[in-house]
Amino acid sequence: MYAALYGIPVEDILDDYTLFLHRGGGDFLRRYREAKGWSRQQLADHAKVSRTSIRCWENGQKTISQRCFCLLVENLDSDFPSMLRM
Repeated sequence: MYAALYGIPVEDILDDYTLFLHRGGGDFLRRYREAKGWSRQQLADHAKVSRTSIRCWENGQKTISQRCFCLLVENLDSDFPSMLRM
């Protein structure tokens, strides 16, 4: 609503977590993993979460909580949050 009111892209006013959800959440995570050439297990190892969590997020069975999103940001390369803004 505010983005349209002020004529700016909605992505410019969202925080990283909300932008992550806006960009597809699990789909974005899958695209990130594939761009890195990682398996789900490799992503889980880097992110310090379970492979089952990665699978559930990517398949849309569960939504990534803000706490888990923060773990991803903390534990993955700095390109993870920067890819959100591309």
